[in-house]
Amino acid sequence: MDAAGKIWKTALNGIRRMAASARFYIALLWCGAFMQQSVMVIRQFSAENQVGCGIWVLPHLLDNMLLQIMIVLGSVLIFCDAPFITAQTKDYLIRTGRKKWFWGQIGYIVMASLLYALGLLLVSILLLFPHLELSMEWGKVLNTLAESGDKGVFKDIIQNYTPMTAMVLSLLAISVNSVFIGTLVMAVNVYVQKSIGPTVGAVIAFSPYLLIRMARGGNLGYFISPPTWLGIRIYNRHNGMDSPTIGYIYGVWILLIAFCIAVTYFKIKRFDFNRLPEA
Repeated sequence: MDAAGKIWKTALNGIRRMAASARFYIALLWCGAFMQQSVMVIRQFSAENQVGCGIWVLPHLLDNMLLQIMIVLGSVLIFCDAPFITAQTKDYLIRTGRKKWFWGQIGYIVMASLLYALGLLLVSILLLFPHLELSMEWGKVLNTLAESGDKGVFKDIIQNYTPMTAMVLSLLAISVNSVFIGTLVMAVNVYVQKSIGPTVGAVIAFSPYLLIRMARGGNLGYFISPPTWLGIRIYNRHNGMDSPTIGYIYGVWILLIAFCIAVTYFKIKRFDFNRLPEA
């Protein structure tokens, strides 16, 4: 088997382990529980007016700081056991080599992050059932609620983005942030111990509250708190100084992910797997 095939197989093995683990589903369920309150208002409005709602609610839900925290904590839960050592890892390393095994783990983190984002999308849609409308437009329900300004549906999102653009940006933000959390937890776990990586991830998760709510105003927190970047409302579309631009956000995410991957790879090349406790 060539190098790409071994990397792909390692990533798929990780996905199979994730599918057999309760952690992935718990992360989706607790995020769904926090979505429920906001979606209930939308669903109730749809029922009262007998009008179906479009599936494009997730970009609006992601503006909620508490949901941002819960989504990042979900990523921490999914990747808490990085670097994903199992009873078969040592034998697997002999067949594949450390380099291919490592890149397979990175591939797993990327694939799992995409599935997590899609899972959250599915949860947000299921919570609207049976008051659904299949449309490529925002629809009457979301447009009407946005005009009221107090139902968790935001007029500026509807004015600034098409439904598909808003959804793609939201799914991309969840995925990239989850990759960052996964690589961060892996890096810390490799250098320190497995209990510390999730702790650092949890601190990142609560950073919106710590940096924004406790700071009592000011916009600095939006520049240094990655979970807040899940909400597309804060994206600065005019290159001002009040909030980060999308270029800044993804530039910082990419730099953080690259740094975590680089330092982990450096350690893995010299790592004594015999000393690492098996998951």
